[in-house]
Amino acid sequence: LLHSREEILSGHIKLDRAKDIQEKLENSIGQYDMKRAEFQTSVAKLEELETKVKELEKGMKAKLDEMGYAFLFSYFCLNTAGIAVLVKEIKDIRRFYRYSQNGAFNKKNSLKAFKKFLGIAVSSNQSGGRAGGHKLTKSGNMTLRNKLFMMAIRYVQVDPLKYADRKEEDLDPVKFKLLYEKRVAGGTKKLVALTKVMNKIATDLFFIFKQNADDNVMAQA
Repeated sequence: LLHSREEILSGHIKLDRAKDIQEKLENSIGQYDMKRAEFQTSVAKLEELETKVKELEKGMKAKLDEMGYAFLFSYFCLNTAGIAVLVKEIKDIRRFYRYSQNGAFNKKNSLKAFKKFLGIAVSSNQSGGRAGGHKLTKSGNMTLRNKLFMMAIRYVQVDPLKYADRKEEDLDPVKFKLLYEKRVAGGTKKLVALTKVMNKIATDLFFIFKQNADDNVMAQA
Protein backbone atom coordinates (compact mmCIF):
# COMPACT_ATOMS: atom_id res chain seq x y z
CA LEU A 1 0.00 0.00 0.00
CA LEU A 2 3.01 2.27 0.24
CA HIS A 3 3.47 2.11 -3.52
CA SER A 4 1.33 3.42 -6.37
CA ARG A 5 -0.69 1.18 -8.64
CA GLU A 6 1.58 2.00 -11.58
CA GLU A 7 4.71 1.00 -9.66
CA ILE A 8 3.24 -2.35 -8.66
CA LEU A 9 1.89 -3.20 -12.12
CA SER A 10 5.15 -2.25 -13.81
CA GLY A 11 6.92 -5.04 -11.91
CA HIS A 12 9.62 -2.72 -10.60
CA ILE A 13 8.59 -3.34 -7.01
CA LYS A 14 9.78 -6.70 -5.66
CA LEU A 15 7.27 -8.34 -3.34
CA ASP A 16 6.69 -11.87 -2.09
CA ARG A 17 4.24 -13.61 -4.41
CA ALA A 18 4.63 -10.61 -6.73
CA LYS A 19 3.25 -12.41 -9.76
CA ASP A 20 0.11 -13.60 -7.96
CA ILE A 21 -0.52 -10.15 -6.47
CA GLN A 22 0.05 -8.47 -9.83
CA GLU A 23 -2.50 -10.75 -11.55
CA LYS A 24 -5.11 -10.06 -8.87
CA LEU A 25 -4.55 -6.34 -9.16
CA GLU A 26 -4.86 -6.48 -12.94
CA ASN A 27 -8.15 -8.39 -12.61
CA SER A 28 -9.48 -5.94 -10.01
CA ILE A 29 -8.51 -2.95 -12.10
CA GLY A 30 -10.13 -4.57 -15.14
CA GLN A 31 -13.37 -5.03 -13.21
CA TYR A 32 -13.16 -1.44 -12.02
CA ASP A 33 -12.75 -0.18 -15.58
CA MET A 34 -15.70 -2.32 -16.69
CA LYS A 35 -17.95 -1.05 -13.87
CA ARG A 36 -16.86 2.50 -14.57
CA ALA A 37 -17.78 2.07 -18.26
CA GLU A 38 -21.20 0.63 -17.27
CA PHE A 39 -21.75 3.53 -14.90
CA GLN A 40 -20.90 6.09 -17.57
CA THR A 41 -23.30 4.37 -19.97
CA SER A 42 -26.05 4.52 -17.36
CA VAL A 43 -25.36 8.20 -16.71
CA ALA A 44 -25.58 8.90 -20.45
CA LYS A 45 -28.97 7.12 -20.61
CA LEU A 46 -30.22 9.09 -17.61
CA GLU A 47 -29.17 12.36 -19.24
CA GLU A 48 -31.01 11.30 -22.40
CA LEU A 49 -34.15 10.51 -20.40
CA GLU A 50 -33.85 13.80 -18.51
CA THR A 51 -33.76 15.65 -21.82
CA LYS A 52 -36.91 13.82 -22.96
CA VAL A 53 -38.67 14.60 -19.66
CA LYS A 54 -37.85 18.30 -20.05
CA GLU A 55 -39.24 18.24 -23.58
CA LEU A 56 -42.43 16.54 -22.36
CA GLU A 57 -42.81 19.07 -19.54
CA LYS A 58 -42.35 21.90 -22.03
CA GLY A 59 -45.06 20.39 -24.22
CA MET A 60 -47.41 19.89 -21.25
CA LYS A 61 -46.87 23.46 -20.08
CA ALA A 62 -47.65 24.80 -23.55
CA LYS A 63 -50.84 22.71 -23.67
CA LEU A 64 -51.90 23.85 -20.19
CA ASP A 65 -51.34 27.46 -21.27
CA GLU A 66 -53.46 26.84 -24.35
CA MET A 67 -56.24 25.33 -22.23
CA GLY A 68 -56.28 28.37 -19.95
CA TYR A 69 -54.60 26.89 -16.87
CA ALA A 70 -51.43 28.99 -16.89
CA PHE A 71 -52.66 30.77 -13.74
CA LEU A 72 -52.09 27.58 -11.69
CA PHE A 73 -48.32 27.94 -12.02
CA SER A 74 -48.42 30.89 -9.62
CA TYR A 75 -49.54 28.70 -6.72
CA PHE A 76 -47.13 27.11 -4.27
CA CYS A 77 -46.44 23.39 -4.58
CA LEU A 78 -47.85 23.07 -8.11
CA ASN A 79 -45.48 22.10 -10.92
CA THR A 80 -46.19 21.14 -14.53
CA ALA A 81 -46.74 17.44 -13.89
CA GLY A 82 -48.88 18.12 -10.80
CA ILE A 83 -51.07 20.63 -12.62
CA ALA A 84 -51.50 18.21 -15.52
CA VAL A 85 -52.74 15.56 -13.08
CA LEU A 86 -55.22 17.97 -11.48
CA VAL A 87 -56.59 19.21 -14.79
CA LYS A 88 -56.85 15.71 -16.27
CA GLU A 89 -58.60 14.17 -13.26
CA ILE A 90 -60.85 17.06 -12.17
CA LYS A 91 -61.90 17.91 -15.74
CA ASP A 92 -64.84 20.35 -15.57
CA ILE A 93 -65.29 21.50 -11.97
CA ARG A 94 -68.91 22.38 -12.75
CA ARG A 95 -69.84 18.70 -12.70
CA PHE A 96 -69.61 18.91 -8.90
CA TYR A 97 -71.93 21.90 -8.62
CA ARG A 98 -75.01 21.30 -6.54
CA TYR A 99 -77.99 23.66 -6.32
CA SER A 100 -80.66 24.34 -3.73
CA GLN A 101 -84.39 24.07 -4.50
CA ASN A 102 -84.49 27.79 -5.22
CA GLY A 103 -81.82 27.36 -7.89
CA ALA A 104 -79.03 29.01 -5.91
CA PHE A 105 -75.56 27.51 -5.91
CA ASN A 106 -75.13 25.32 -2.82
CA LYS A 107 -71.52 25.77 -1.72
CA LYS A 108 -71.60 23.19 1.07
CA ASN A 109 -73.06 20.37 -1.02
CA SER A 110 -70.87 21.18 -4.01
CA LEU A 111 -67.72 21.03 -1.92
CA LYS A 112 -68.96 17.82 -0.32
CA ALA A 113 -69.48 16.26 -3.76
CA PHE A 114 -65.97 17.28 -4.81
CA LYS A 115 -64.38 15.80 -1.68
CA LYS A 116 -66.38 12.60 -2.10
CA PHE A 117 -64.96 12.33 -5.62
CA LEU A 118 -61.46 12.74 -4.18
CA GLY A 119 -62.12 10.11 -1.54
CA ILE A 120 -61.39 12.41 1.38
CA ALA A 121 -64.92 12.99 2.61
CA VAL A 122 -64.99 12.18 6.33
CA SER A 123 -67.56 9.62 7.46
CA SER A 124 -68.54 8.79 11.02
CA ASN A 125 -67.84 5.29 12.25
CA GLN A 126 -70.53 4.03 14.60
CA SER A 127 -71.17 0.55 15.92
CA GLY A 128 -74.15 -0.65 17.99
CA GLY A 129 -75.31 2.87 18.70
CA ARG A 130 -71.96 3.78 20.23
CA ALA A 131 -70.24 6.72 18.58
CA GLY A 132 -66.89 5.77 17.12
CA GLY A 133 -64.17 7.74 15.44
CA HIS A 134 -64.04 9.29 12.01
CA LYS A 135 -62.26 8.07 8.93
CA LEU A 136 -61.82 8.87 5.25
CA THR A 137 -64.19 7.14 2.87
CA LYS A 138 -61.28 6.43 0.45
CA SER A 139 -63.77 5.47 -2.23
CA GLY A 140 -62.88 8.17 -4.75
CA ASN A 141 -60.13 9.07 -7.17
CA MET A 142 -56.93 7.49 -5.85
CA THR A 143 -54.70 9.45 -8.25
CA LEU A 144 -55.92 12.79 -6.91
CA ARG A 145 -55.95 11.57 -3.33
CA ASN A 146 -52.29 10.55 -3.62
CA LYS A 147 -51.51 13.92 -5.20
CA LEU A 148 -53.16 15.74 -2.30
CA PHE A 149 -51.25 13.62 0.19
CA MET A 150 -47.90 14.51 -1.45
CA MET A 151 -48.91 18.18 -1.49
CA ALA A 152 -49.76 18.01 2.22
CA ILE A 153 -46.34 16.51 2.94
CA ARG A 154 -44.69 19.38 1.09
CA TYR A 155 -46.74 22.00 2.92
CA VAL A 156 -46.01 20.74 6.43
CA GLN A 157 -42.27 20.73 5.70
CA VAL A 158 -42.01 24.39 4.67
CA ASP A 159 -40.15 26.96 6.75
CA PRO A 160 -42.73 29.64 7.68
CA LEU A 161 -40.00 32.27 7.98
CA LYS A 162 -39.28 31.96 4.26
CA TYR A 163 -42.86 33.02 3.49
CA ALA A 164 -43.39 35.53 6.30
CA ASP A 165 -43.86 38.42 3.85
CA ARG A 166 -46.08 36.44 1.49
CA LYS A 167 -49.68 37.58 1.27
CA GLU A 168 -52.05 34.85 2.47
CA GLU A 169 -53.97 33.32 -0.41
CA ASP A 170 -55.33 29.99 -1.58
CA LEU A 171 -52.84 27.14 -1.15
CA ASP A 172 -50.85 29.33 1.22
CA PRO A 173 -47.86 27.38 2.66
CA VAL A 174 -47.84 29.12 6.05
CA LYS A 175 -51.57 28.58 6.59
CA PHE A 176 -51.31 24.82 6.12
CA LYS A 177 -48.10 24.55 8.13
CA LEU A 178 -49.68 26.31 11.10
CA LEU A 179 -52.84 24.20 10.82
CA TYR A 180 -50.77 21.01 10.95
CA GLU A 181 -48.62 22.16 13.88
CA LYS A 182 -51.67 23.31 15.82
CA ARG A 183 -53.37 19.93 15.39
CA VAL A 184 -50.26 17.97 16.36
CA ALA A 185 -49.62 20.20 19.38
CA GLY A 186 -53.19 19.55 20.48
CA GLY A 187 -52.61 15.81 20.54
CA THR A 188 -53.82 14.88 17.06
CA LYS A 189 -51.92 12.06 15.40
CA LYS A 190 -49.65 13.24 12.59
CA LEU A 191 -51.44 11.20 9.91
CA VAL A 192 -54.81 12.57 11.02
CA ALA A 193 -53.37 16.10 11.00
CA LEU A 194 -52.15 15.50 7.44
CA THR A 195 -55.69 14.47 6.53
CA LYS A 196 -56.96 17.80 7.84
CA VAL A 197 -54.42 19.58 5.64
CA MET A 198 -55.53 17.48 2.66
CA ASN A 199 -59.12 18.57 3.26
CA LYS A 200 -58.12 22.22 3.37
CA ILE A 201 -56.08 21.82 0.17
CA ALA A 202 -59.12 20.24 -1.50
CA THR A 203 -61.27 23.18 -0.39
CA ASP A 204 -58.83 25.69 -1.87
CA LEU A 205 -58.52 23.72 -5.11
CA PHE A 206 -62.28 23.56 -5.52
CA PHE A 207 -62.68 27.32 -5.28
CA ILE A 208 -59.61 27.99 -7.43
CA PHE A 209 -61.06 25.86 -10.23
CA LYS A 210 -64.56 27.26 -9.63
CA GLN A 211 -63.34 30.84 -9.91
CA ASN A 212 -61.58 30.04 -13.17
CA ALA A 213 -64.68 28.30 -14.58
CA ASP A 214 -66.93 31.20 -13.53
CA ASP A 215 -64.57 33.75 -15.08
CA ASN A 216 -64.58 31.80 -18.35
CA VAL A 217 -68.38 31.76 -18.39
CA MET A 218 -68.47 35.51 -17.81
CA ALA A 219 -65.91 36.07 -20.58
CA GLN A 220 -68.00 34.07 -23.04
CA ALA A 221 -71.24 35.85 -22.13
